[in-house]
Amino acid sequence: MRYSLIIALFLCACAPSLETIQRSRNDAITGVMNCAAQNWPSHAAQADCEDHAMLAAYQGQKYPYMDLIQWMADQNMLVAKMQDSGQMTDAQASEIISTDFRQMEAQADERLERDRKRTELIAQGLANMSKSTATTQPPPPAHQSTNCMTTFIGNQAQTYCY
Repeated sequence: MRYSLIIALFLCACAPSLETIQRSRNDAITGVMNCAAQNWPSHAAQADCEDHAMLAAYQGQKYPYMDLIQWMADQNMLVAKMQDSGQMTDAQASEIISTDFRQMEAQADERLERDRKRTELIAQGLANMSKSTATTQPPPPAHQSTNCMTTFIGNQAQTYCY
């Protein structure tokens, strides 16, 4: 039971709380806004500042889906470099980043829901395990006496027990 509890606690730690998510978002928004308020020599330089702020905010809250945050940072840098090279306007960049952000949020929401369901199932399993070990088991049946009878037919003996 002890090991299953340790495993369950490890697995349950995967689902972040809503407070953790909100703190991460708020910290990221603050960091990105601070970067946007500065004058940068290029879009890529600003994106680098924003990406570091975003990654630090989510890592600081031990956000479990850092691959999504890293993907968003990579997309942000890619778009910024395209802006710097003249391949994309500010309006196009804004639209792409907004779309990418919505995709990232949708993926995070799916993972969060999956992790919450898994956590709930683990908790139910542990509760069921606790119930089954906590209930009193009926005592084993008392030893019943057995009657046996041996009969001889010729040289062969046959024993019957009832």
